[in-house]
Amino acid sequence: MKEFKIKGGWPEFKELFLVIGKSFFREVRGPLFLYFMPIFFMILFYYTMGSTYDKQAKVSLLFAYTLIPALTIVTSLAPSLVNWKNSIFLKRLETAGLSKTKFLLTLYLFYFLAGLSGIAVQLTFALMLGGKPFIDALGHINALSFILGIVLVVLMCIAISSFLGGISSNEGSMQGIVMLIYFINLFLAGIMLPLNIVETTKVMHIVTYLIPLKYAAGVYNHAINEDSFIVHANNGNVFTEFNELWQPAVGALAIIAALFIINKFTFKWSAKK
Repeated sequence: MKEFKIKGGWPEFKELFLVIGKSFFREVRGPLFLYFMPIFFMILFYYTMGSTYDKQAKVSLLFAYTLIPALTIVTSLAPSLVNWKNSIFLKRLETAGLSKTKFLLTLYLFYFLAGLSGIAVQLTFALMLGGKPFIDALGHINALSFILGIVLVVLMCIAISSFLGGISSNEGSMQGIVMLIYFINLFLAGIMLPLNIVETTKVMHIVTYLIPLKYAAGVYNHAINEDSFIVHANNGNVFTEFNELWQPAVGALAIIAALFIINKFTFKWSAKK
């Protein structure tokens, strides 16, 4: 890797942003999980699970699947941070005089934009699969909550992955951890599987509150369906997720802020030997 020189201002930000971008797209894992795997999951589950659903339920599935690319951040950012700490890349940045805050903010911005781009591609395929019913549903959603939900989901994934990458230095264990967190959030936060399938018992209902992404996804799902806070489980049980929209929104913001603050103090330029 070429020597990183601090020039200050826009040149510094631009060069660092491009370096992070090259690292992301150089690894097959990044683009694969950002653009291709989410589309595969969406098509697979749409035609398997959606085969027994009515049009409205199938549209709800497509909206939920639109969030899948955001979880790519978890599988990409955390391992990248650990890899960089075990190389000389971050040490060069520190030696060049780059502050930890500037590096983290640039990193967050890149992955925020990457997450949004993945969601945009996923939404395009959702439009193709859903057709007119999906387009009609778009005209009836709460646009503000919809956008806020997407932003919170992406930020939550960045916060979780940067926290994990900041406290870990073992590349092998990190791979297993991020995939575990990826699938737990994917299936238990109301994204891949509707909550009426997940929350069939009081215990599972309580357990889902331990999933950070549930709060951000809750804001998003409420924009699609204002009755989403009331879960009618397949076995007849009924659970109330939240009473008001501000509850999951504030909960998500609190978790995001806490993880970012912790990462600010736990992040190190290099792995401890």
